[in-house]
Amino acid sequence: MQFDGDTLNLSPKMTIDEVAAAALFIRDRLDYIEAIGFEEKPNGFVTTSALLALLASVKKSKPGIRIPLLDEGAAEFGRYGKAYWSFT
Repeated sequence: MQFDGDTLNLSPKMTIDEVAAAALFIRDRLDYIEAIGFEEKPNGFVTTSALLALLASVKKSKPGIRIPLLDEGAAEFGRYGKAYWSFT
């Protein structure tokens, strides 16, 4: 996890414990975070569904936050193909 200005960059390879720690970190700083991205481009699914759940929860709590993985509405996951979603 690292900050680059007002963007929080997460690792797509976070463990469940790291996601839990990130959730606590984000909760206290949500007003100051403008975007959440990844330190590196995921070349497959993120390693835990908890990370996707955290990102979705943050997006619902603060709809104006930029989360490219969710904002694009689709992502390419290597051999798994493209996944689509919508947050309305």
